[in-house]
Amino acid sequence: VAALNGHGAALRVLKELGASMTEKTTHGWTPANCAAQNGHGAALRVLKELGASMTEKTTVGATPAHYAAQNGHGAALRVLKELGALMTEKTTNGWTPAHYLALIHI
Repeated sequence: VAALNGHGAALRVLKELGASMTEKTTHGWTPANCAAQNGHGAALRVLKELGASMTEKTTVGATPAHYAAQNGHGAALRVLKELGALMTEKTTNGWTPAHYLALIHI
């Protein structure tokens, strides 16, 4: 929830207290997916600093870049690219982040 709401300071405290920045939900969501979905570039930077992956896939094969693109967060996509995310990864249905970004701008 801290990642979803872009609370970098809370992420640091959680890590200090032993929370995982890489653990997945039952659907494969990581804190990075949550931050990307809401366009929180600063939180993505904190997560990367704390050891989170920017390329981990959910059960449908989506990465944080897919969720940022799906919600039109261009700035977050730029941060993800800077942090090592690949813009060519495909979901299980064959979509790249570019497909999602194009879809919302049609």
